[in-house]
Amino acid sequence: MKENMTPVAQRLVDLIENEADELAMHWLNDVSKNADLPSYHHFDKEELFNKACEVYRHFGKWVAWEMSREEVAEQYKPYGAL
Repeated sequence: MKENMTPVAQRLVDLIENEADELAMHWLNDVSKNADLPSYHHFDKEELFNKACEVYRHFGKWVAWEMSREEVAEQYKPYGAL
């Protein structure tokens, strides 16, 4: 367990990271159908799925402050440019 996380927080992070594929698939289905998010409709679904999985799989590093603010920005900023 991470030193700066409570047991409940650690369980939540583990659940999110372990279910990354399923969460990514649900997210992809939602954004693909959402009329308010038309920019996502033009991207390759496999690429979006893979990027979403990566975000979910590394969620704990962000939540547990294992990465600096600058590292988080560097890692996730390209996703905002999609």
